[in-house]
Amino acid sequence: MSVSDSISSTEELFAHTPGLRKTEWHGLVEHSKAVAERAAGFASRFGGGPVAWRLGWWHDAAKADPRFQRYLRAAQEGRPAPKCPHSVPGAVAGYGELKTFALVVAGHHGGLHDRADWKGMAETVDLESVAAASGFVAGHAPPVNPALELPKWVDSPLESEMFVRMAFSCLVDADRLDTEAFRDQKAADTRGGYEEIGWYRDRLSEHLGGFKNATGHVNKRRRAILESCLQAASQDPGVFSLTVPTGGGKTLSGLAFALNHAVAHGKRRVIVAIPYTSIIDQTASVYEGIFVPASTKELR
Repeated sequence: MSVSDSISSTEELFAHTPGLRKTEWHGLVEHSKAVAERAAGFASRFGGGPVAWRLGWWHDAAKADPRFQRYLRAAQEGRPAPKCPHSVPGAVAGYGELKTFALVVAGHHGGLHDRADWKGMAETVDLESVAAASGFVAGHAPPVNPALELPKWVDSPLESEMFVRMAFSCLVDADRLDTEAFRDQKAADTRGGYEEIGWYRDRLSEHLGGFKNATGHVNKRRRAILESCLQAASQDPGVFSLTVPTGGGKTLSGLAFALNHAVAHGKRRVIVAIPYTSIIDQTASVYEGIFVPASTKELR
């Protein structure tokens, strides 16, 4: 049976081709459901589960367009075929339900657009793809009841914008992770399985314990800076600053604050943002030396 024959049925809809290493196709219903559930799991941490779940069902809905299915078939067989964009049609189809969150669907491959861009894209969208997306969600996705609502913590335009961006992150991660799991389960299996945040705090504490008896003026100042960071970690969440000259131990003192603060307030992760590649490499190397066992490094 040829590839063309294998997807000839109008009831069979696919999200991705098998690629070169597989034989089965990635079903559109299967993918949409998995992305919805994964995105909802991510977003449930900040009250966005229902919104992210619905975004998962809408994000690839326009792939139900027969022209997109023909495009997939041609791509698998190595034949040229007109592309059939799906992000914006899916967003337009779901706008009545999603409202502002339609921007998330429209940008889940290329990035979030502003309202001006959205207006132009929505006015020129392919209506056949819009109809296909509407039909897919109506025929396969469970209904939404009640209507989608923002969580109670969203109480200002700035918070609303932040929520949209967080929902966007959840959808993009869920989409890419499910696609990876379909294409390369071995790679997908390497993700997750991290220790709880307290484990990292304890490893860092053990590492820093070796500096307790360090001598010299500079080391004493570093120890004082570290102690200040540790004391501040118990304070209520907010904005903190650490102004220390070069050589003052910011890399580890700042991390000690972050990990202890996260444990104290039930946070799940620490995100480190650094401006320059050279500093990123240096900081990553320091953290690796503390948290990555030697046995793991040998396997790389």
